[in-house]
Amino acid sequence: MAKSIFKSDVALKSTTVFEQNGGTFVTPPKNMIQKLSQIHCFVFDWDGVFNDGRKSKETSSNFAEQDAMSLHIIRYAYWKIHGKLPIIAIITGADNETAYSFAKREHLTLVIAGFKDKFESIEILKKEHTLGTNNIATIFDDIIDYPLAVSSALRFLVKRSASPLFLEYFKNNKLCDYITYSEQPNYPVREIAELVVGMMGNFDEMLISRFRDKETYKKFWELRQSVETKIIKC
Repeated sequence: MAKSIFKSDVALKSTTVFEQNGGTFVTPPKNMIQKLSQIHCFVFDWDGVFNDGRKSKETSSNFAEQDAMSLHIIRYAYWKIHGKLPIIAIITGADNETAYSFAKREHLTLVIAGFKDKFESIEILKKEHTLGTNNIATIFDDIIDYPLAVSSALRFLVKRSASPLFLEYFKNNKLCDYITYSEQPNYPVREIAELVVGMMGNFDEMLISRFRDKETYKKFWELRQSVETKIIKC
């Protein structure tokens, strides 16, 4: 496995906070940090990750502003290390106008929607951006997301206490690397984002740089705003 490009002492220390709060490291943090150094794409499921999955005829699913900030800090921290933006993709089995609106507002890279078999979605993503499995991290919450788990190198599972057998199966079969302690609606995306940036080893630098190094942040912001979101529907 490739050597991590991150500050390993800072990165490892940051992971202890998540373990103390109840997060489950299925894969040892040191190994996760090594995997993260090869990640260039973060793939998010939508329902059950950004929201609790509830819908009705009158309303679509929703999102929280805290989760918008979550993606923002991943992108800024990654950019400060790699000098380029990571690929941020949403994969959803539904035709979801809220997901499209959110992605466009946040200038995310890509939304792939409507494919009931997520193996198709992940293959589209890989071809679209010439990605290997070792370059992809996935964030998901349910059985239908199995294709994401087996098609990526770094896997974050959003906890749901009502699914104990599902959680145990994914944990015992090593289909995830980390299980959150936060459940919806308590911002599991934010937990994952802070863990990711913590494992990069530059959370403190990322946080204060936004306010003390305004020229650097301006360059990042202009690059972020230049991203035109692509939407691929089944």
